[in-house]
Amino acid sequence: MRLRGEVLLLALGVASPLSAQRAQWELTVGGVAVHAERAVAFEGRRHTASGSGSGVELALGRSPISVWARAISSDLTASSDTATMAAATLGDIDARGRLSVGAVVLEGGLVRRVVTGQFASRVWQGLRVGGQLHFQSTDEAISFMCAAGYSPTLRSSGAGTTGTALDFESRLRFAPTRLPVWLAIGYRVERRELPGLTGSQLERLSGVLAAGGFALHRGRRPPT
Repeated sequence: MRLRGEVLLLALGVASPLSAQRAQWELTVGGVAVHAERAVAFEGRRHTASGSGSGVELALGRSPISVWARAISSDLTASSDTATMAAATLGDIDARGRLSVGAVVLEGGLVRRVVTGQFASRVWQGLRVGGQLHFQSTDEAISFMCAAGYSPTLRSSGAGTTGTALDFESRLRFAPTRLPVWLAIGYRVERRELPGLTGSQLERLSGVLAAGGFALHRGRRPPT
């Protein structure tokens, strides 16, 4: 009986940390607001426009694997009545899978942008690969990340042409351990090289993002 008792205690001691590992997960859902500027090189001129947008963001993960997605719709207009090729309504979707290895996070996913401008509507989409550095405070309430990504082939479904893109984003996030909420603020820059009517067309989108919402977690949080 004594031997059986010791075996039972040992089994419980092993199962307890394994159970804690299985319980390391987080679910976040929230809204996003962005103020952005768009610059487009067209026929030897630089066209600019600015505006705001809003959308949703969600993440679900169990360390070290997580999935993350964000969708934003933005309306960008010129600062004056002057016609500009940069003025447009943008619909952006970004979905990624993530693998965390310490402070390094590997990412891969799909990006999609619908551009409704002066002449027509065009859809660009393609794969994105990249990574980020992710740092957390000891209580995991505050985290900071800086991420970079590359889209090797952005294809236009309408024209059948392809382009490339680079993006960079930094973000500071506050998620109190004992409250089911989170807040974040960050800055994003994206540069796309796309085929145009008269050769390569450069597009640059940059702006400040603010986000927040609800969070449920248990154990160590995956990067979000």
